[in-house]
Amino acid sequence: MIFIIIQSAAGSLRDHLPEDGKLNFTQLANKYGHECVEHDVVTEDGYILKLFNVVGNKSRPIFLQHGFMDSSDTFIIRGNTSLAIALAEEGYDVWAGNTRGNEYARGHLTLNPETDKKAFFNYSQHEMAVYDLPAMIDYVLHETRQTQLKAIGHSQGTMIFYILAAEKPEYNDKIKLFISLAPICYLHHTKPLTSTAIKLWPLVEPFFKELGIVEAFSRNSTAVALFEFICTTKDIGYPLCITIMFSFAGFDQKELEREFVPVISGHFPNTASTKNGDHLVQIALKKRFSKYDYGEEGNVLLYGTSEPPNYDLKNVRMPVALISARNDKLSALKDVAILRDALPNVVYDHVMERRKGIEMLQENKVQQAKLSDRVKTLESDCANARNRITVLEDQLNDMQRNQIKKATEIRNVPKLENEDLHEIVTNMMKTLDISSNNDTVKEVYRRGSDNAPITVELAEFEQKIKILKAVKTFNNKNKDNKLNTNHLGLSTLRVPIYVSEMLTPRTKILLSSAKKLVKDGLFKFCWISKGVVLLRKSEGEPAIVVTRQEDLEEAKLQAAGKGKQD
Repeated sequence: MIFIIIQSAAGSLRDHLPEDGKLNFTQLANKYGHECVEHDVVTEDGYILKLFNVVGNKSRPIFLQHGFMDSSDTFIIRGNTSLAIALAEEGYDVWAGNTRGNEYARGHLTLNPETDKKAFFNYSQHEMAVYDLPAMIDYVLHETRQTQLKAIGHSQGTMIFYILAAEKPEYNDKIKLFISLAPICYLHHTKPLTSTAIKLWPLVEPFFKELGIVEAFSRNSTAVALFEFICTTKDIGYPLCITIMFSFAGFDQKELEREFVPVISGHFPNTASTKNGDHLVQIALKKRFSKYDYGEEGNVLLYGTSEPPNYDLKNVRMPVALISARNDKLSALKDVAILRDALPNVVYDHVMERRKGIEMLQENKVQQAKLSDRVKTLESDCANARNRITVLEDQLNDMQRNQIKKATEIRNVPKLENEDLHEIVTNMMKTLDISSNNDTVKEVYRRGSDNAPITVELAEFEQKIKILKAVKTFNNKNKDNKLNTNHLGLSTLRVPIYVSEMLTPRTKILLSSAKKLVKDGLFKFCWISKGVVLLRKSEGEPAIVVTRQEDLEEAKLQAAGKGKQD
């Protein structure tokens, strides 16, 4: 009965919140003297996310990502001393994102969060990482006409960046610097009450499923109304509020003062899917940073293995700055240490003495200024480091190109027992009417899996060009019988064969990304010439040379009619 009474009184309870507890992100930005523009971003799978832009210098975009049961408001509810305002005062173009399901991201092209709850809330942090973040990052880069941005994540907001970089490595090149506040990845060493809740979850979760509960802490829910009621109650509100909610992450009275708690309660907690919580608990209990566990049968169908695969943190190449706290109950220092050792590009690792959990975003003005200064220092250090890395990567790529410039690859040739690779190449040469001798081919080999290409190293670069031209001529003349395994002397099978230049690892990645631009309709032609990727928008236009990821981003902007700003 008390829950019904509180729920019915929720509207009037909000009237007793402080003003900043009732204002939304845009209203808070305006109140504290900054222009804020709201943008709707649509993800690949149809979710509509609200993205807030505190307008600044468009050449300096910085993206802020909230954590679990939170929203973009967490970056601005401190007013003039909040992180969003502090960064805006420093001239950054501040973009605060929201992940699916919270009060700013309850839209979808086809699903209704009220009537299609089971489908709408069928996501965990994995979907936030591979759908929400790419959509928002690409939107910010498009709007600012930049190829890179800086980002700050808090708690689960750090985890989804690690997942993004691991699952979609191309996004590493779009992040100049990622600052992880209270970083969450491994959850081996959480402390009570967090560890207690994790252990109890497997007992509670079946009841949630049985009752069809897929959403928790909606802003109009009884639970949130009760939380607001407790936190705004005079005298007893403060100790009860921090005991009920903030004890899970850790709190500090010197930083989370009594008069500020009612402001927080007007914005936190925010909607989360139970599947999101379930995934976090799986990571904690299994002690593995892995994808969602759908059970053995579901895992085999989705992943091809009985256990969900781990996220590969070796792919997280973006520069990462870790900022943790000694008494954080969720982001434990031992877990942060495991994360630090697993990441290949940690450029900064700082442990704070007293800041904990959600308070890390609600610090006083002095601490926010220090964090803003760290951002500027790290930005400079990372720019210098990235320049050095770029030079080394260019040198390595050039060396690799020189090593393989006389080599071709024969792809899609099934591997057979006792195969004679030299005979296969000889038969191909005969089919293409190319004369050869013992000196023409230096080496033939196949490395890796059964489907690995056959590499043919030739004595002269001109011989490679001759073969590539001959393949093109042959296929044009024999459209119904293009080069296939029969032509290679493999009469038991007839599958198409492809011959191409051998490419460096970096060029392969660039080619894949360039082909996607063609698929998306931004360009009409994509091809390789002498180991270099080329793009052309239409017949008669000059070709665009692509040697780096930055070239692709610039090409994309030009194709959309927006050149990069100076």
